[in-house]
Amino acid sequence: VDPGESTFIDEGATGR
Repeated sequence: VDPGESTFIDEGATGR
């Protein structure tokens, strides 16, 4: 899992 994916899972799209 790259940083964008983990933020997507955690915050709902913030890292995308």
